[in-house]
Formats: sequence, C-alpha cells, structure tokens
Amino acid sequence: MVASVSEFPSQRALAARSSPKTVMKHTYHDDKPARKDTIPDNGESIDVYLDEIARIPTLSNEDEVKLACRLDDERKRIRALAFASHEGLRRIEAIVATICRKPSTLDQYVRARGNREARERVLDGLRAVHETLTPLVDALPEPLPDPLAERSRRLARRDARPNGSGNGRVNGNGNGHPENGHAENGHPENGHPENGHPENGHTENGHAAGNEPAANGNGNGTAQATNGNGNGHGAAPTASSIEAIANELSAFDFHMPVVRTLIDDVERNAPAGGALRGALDAYAESIRGLTESHLGIVVKVGRRIPANGLPFADIVQEGNTGLLRAADRFTATDGPFDEFARDAIQDAMRRFTREYGRIIRVPAAQLKLLRALGEYQRTFLGAEGREPDEVESAAHLGVTVEEIRVLERLERAPSSLDEPTDDEESASLGEMLEDPSQPTPLASTHETLLRRRLAEALRTLSVRERNVLRLRFGLGRCRPHTLPEVAEVLRVSPSRARKLQSNAFRKLQNSALRAELEALLDDAD
Repeated sequence: MVASVSEFPSQRALAARSSPKTVMKHTYHDDKPARKDTIPDNGESIDVYLDEIARIPTLSNEDEVKLACRLDDERKRIRALAFASHEGLRRIEAIVATICRKPSTLDQYVRARGNREARERVLDGLRAVHETLTPLVDALPEPLPDPLAERSRRLARRDARPNGSGNGRVNGNGNGHPENGHAENGHPENGHPENGHPENGHTENGHAAGNEPAANGNGNGTAQATNGNGNGHGAAPTASSIEAIANELSAFDFHMPVVRTLIDDVERNAPAGGALRGALDAYAESIRGLTESHLGIVVKVGRRIPANGLPFADIVQEGNTGLLRAADRFTATDGPFDEFARDAIQDAMRRFTREYGRIIRVPAAQLKLLRALGEYQRTFLGAEGREPDEVESAAHLGVTVEEIRVLERLERAPSSLDEPTDDEESASLGEMLEDPSQPTPLASTHETLLRRRLAEALRTLSVRERNVLRLRFGLGRCRPHTLPEVAEVLRVSPSRARKLQSNAFRKLQNSALRAELEALLDDAD
C-alpha cells in the first residue's frame, strides 16, 4: 500500500511552537522571492519540519531512474497477482467491458500516453483481450456460498418440513430427498450415493451437477464429464490460462487507485495471498523512498500559493497528498520527478485553499464560474476599455443574469460586525445595522401614544364595560375571548355581556377622543 500522509513528518504536531522565523533562510528556496502575503507566521513549525526533511538523503538522477523502473515492475507485478484470482478476474472483466462499451471512460481506468492513435491502440488491445477474457470468466466456477448463510437456509428449510420417515425426511436413509445423508436411491445435496443426482459429489452413474468429474453422465454447469455430453460452459479454466490472461492484462497501465479498489473488493471475500501482500509492501516502501526525498519541493511550491488565511502547515500537508498521487503515476519515461510532481502538488494546494480559504464555503461548480467570470471581465476590460454588464457576462458564460448577480455577491469579501466605522473606533459596524426583528423608533413612539389614548378612552367607561372590551378583544395581556367566555368570566348571561359591549361601543363613538384614535389607527395601517 502507499504510505499515508500521516506517515510523513507531522506538521500539525509541529504547529504548537511559535517563533517569528521564516522559511526563506533554508536550503529549499528559488531564485524568485516568496510572496509575503502567502506565508503566515506560524512559528517554528516550518523551521523544524525543514530541518527534519533536510536530513533525508536526496536521490541522484541515476537512482531516481532506477527507482522509477522498479516502481513500474512492482505495479505490473501487483496487477498480475491481483488479476490472477477468480474474483479479481471477474472484476477486471467488468472494468474492461465498461471501457469497451464506453471508450470515453478509458482515462478513468487506464493511463493512455500519447496522441489519439496511441489511445486507439490501447482500446484495440483491450478489445482483443476482452474477447478472450469473457469466455474465461464465464467458465469460472461459481464462488462458494457463505457457510453461515448456507447453514441458516438449511435450518429454515428443516423447520419448514415435518419430521418423519419416508418421503420428505430431512436426515436419514431410505427413499426420499435428504439434505445430508447416505441414500441408495434419492436426491441428496451432499452425499455419495451409488445412483442419484447429487449437487456436490462423485458418482459412478449419475448426473453430476457440481464441480467433480463424472465417469459416465452429463456434465452440467462447470463440471467436466469424461464420457457424455458437455451441456454447460465447458472445462473449467486452468491455472496456467488464468495466469496467462492476468499477465496480458497487467501490460495495460491501470491506475493504481483502481487496482487498490479491486484488491479491497477481493479481500472482502478472501484475504490476499502472501505474494500479493509482499508486492504491496515493496511498492509502498518504494513510494515512501521516492516521496520522502522530494518533500522539499512541496514547501517550495507552497510558498507561491495564496494562503487565504489558512495555516501554511495545512497547505504543505495537502501538498503532500498531491505528491503521493504523482508518485502513483510516475514512470521512468516522465522525466525528473520534481518537475512531474509540481502540477499535482499545485492542484492539491489550490483546491484546498479554494474550498477552505473562504469564511463562507462556495461549491466547486460556482468557484469554476467565478474564475471564468473574472477572466472574461479582465479580457473585456483590456479590449473594450470598460467592464462588461450583466447581460454580456451571462451571454458569454451561458448562464442567466440572476446567476451572474449571485456570482457577484459571492465575490464580495465578507465584513466583520466588529469592524470600526471610523478612525476613532467609536462605533462598530454591528451597531449601525438595523435589526429587522425590533420595531423602529417611530413605530415604538406611535404604539406608545396609541396605548395612552386608548387607556384614556377606556377610563370613560364603567368597570364592567371596560372589562368586557378587554376580555373580548384581548386588550392588555389577555387573549381574545368569545362572548360566552366573557359572560362566564364575569358571571353574567351572554345577552348581558352583549348588552355591555353595545353600550361601550356607543360611548366610544361619542367620545371626544374618537377622532384622535382614528387618526392613530390610520397611521398604523
């Protein structure tokens, strides 16, 4: 397996130190100075990290070529061993069938170098192998069922049948259909009868439907009959034929993540053999030697990536993952590894800063549109001398005007609510913003004045009339009540409560405060 990032010198553990030093004084520097805004002060962590990786011996050009050749051989050996198992052969056949059916998926599974003609040659080779691979996979014996699941099915069948003698007997001898037993005439699933139809067994005369040869009879399924008619897929493939097709498949440069996924799926059914495990360990050790000797290039590339407020140690750690991905693809024909890995390291770092360098995370699809919009606006400004409007930008990107407005809002930098509004820092931005959940000063003044005038108008009524209106319309802190509820609270009849309400309305209509109350209510509307 490939060495994980955590196996490299840990940078997160080193981030606890703090000293105002820079990366510039170390051996890993270029001719160009580092941008000051890309390296936040994270203390001695980078210093100690660089001291650790500086002690790792570097590879000469000759050693690097030898290591790349060894990686090619180890990848090919891993592929041959992984494809040599029955389950591995089934899974790689499904992948090859997908590539032959959809040639556009070739790059997802196989590294095809060169131009279009080279890709066509790879596809033709896969099609030729697929013609031999498909009948070979069809002739493979079915995988053995899970013993626990098979035992559960047998117990369920036993519980569903009655116990007794004769036909339908579960365990025993005689004429019947036992599952386990020795019968002279019957149809056992597992047994050695003289005459019968076993699913798994060896018969002298019978119809073998299992995986053992029959002397005389019909070979059904994947069985091989000596005398008789082969009514299945023919003879089971030999180990030499499986090994030959696996070696032929290993010549194609399948991506190592695809091979690892295939190995993980195979290991769910059976553990990997000693040879495959040894090949994986040797490959992981070679990858470790290649990547550890080039850790300095990660720091050198990271110094030129805008940090966007992220810790530099985290950016370097993400660059190490790109270094590992590049080592998985590196071959002896790719030139120097530091030049080959630079693009993968930069892509990993930039993807990390784009996704996590914003206070509000933006989806990757919108980030792509934002970059395209920025490039178009700069090009348009240089050609036309002005910035494009929303309609022109939407037409160029093939989106709607509303989506352009959303992108422009996303492009704005967020502001802190604690940011001061003037040089004297007398007030913050949060203090100047309106709270929509709170009433405005004008509305609060109007409500206070309305309450006072309404209280003055209610004082012109009698106590019972005032209580009826307060209960009926929920004035004050009570909820609105129906007339029967008002009558029950005041211990009067409903007709009496209705009469008190009518008297209160008549008095308020003739009140001197009526005009002022109506004006206040109109202003509230």
